[in-house]
Amino acid sequence: MASTWSTVNGRERRTYQLTDSGRRALAGERAGWHEFRLTVGRFLDPGSPPVTPA
Repeated sequence: MASTWSTVNGRERRTYQLTDSGRRALAGERAGWHEFRLTVGRFLDPGSPPVTPA
């Protein structure tokens, strides 16, 4: 994560931004949670059609 400081209305504000490695890590976490959600969904509602990724 990268950060920068700025002043807004006389108050200091720190803003964070994801780095490339952070984006890759987030994508991996999202994929894992998506797979988990699909697996749980199969048990909770076995008759529904599979969910496609957004």
